[in-house]
Amino acid sequence: MGIDRRYITGTYLPLRDAIDRLMEGSVIAPGTFGSGGFPPTDIFVTDDSVMVEMSLPGVNPDDLNISVTGDTVSISGEVKHQHEGQKGQAVLSEIWRGKFQRSFTVPVEVDAAKAEASYENGLLILTLPKSESTKPRKIQVKGGSGQSISGQTQKETVPIQNQGQSSGSKS
Repeated sequence: MGIDRRYITGTYLPLRDAIDRLMEGSVIAPGTFGSGGFPPTDIFVTDDSVMVEMSLPGVNPDDLNISVTGDTVSISGEVKHQHEGQKGQAVLSEIWRGKFQRSFTVPVEVDAAKAEASYENGLLILTLPKSESTKPRKIQVKGGSGQSISGQTQKETVPIQNQGQSSGSKS
């Protein structure tokens, strides 16, 4: 059940009501919604690479700048006004346009020289292969004589002594 607040002309509003009226018409700007930033991004780590997917509708791929420095990935660019002034005066304008920049720290070392980026249907997909030094390696264990240890096990029978009974008594 909501509270119906009535505003009386000519009287002072309580501070709470004044703030509510002020915020009723406010607009949330890009970069302030949700827990993330703008543009919205997903990052995945696979066995071989780190994948970055960024939603960039309306951006020209030539206007994107992507750089990898150490464990930091930076993506910047601009969504420009297309056909500005050709469509007439805007009555409603909700499509975000402007410059953006995001930086991320990736959880593993990547090989920037082998990075690949593609852009299709408003989605930037950046593939950053893991550095060879971060990929797991299987290490062969060798025995003392320089021979490899085989994976076979041997069974050995070990006599068990009862600690609770003396060796000379029978039950």
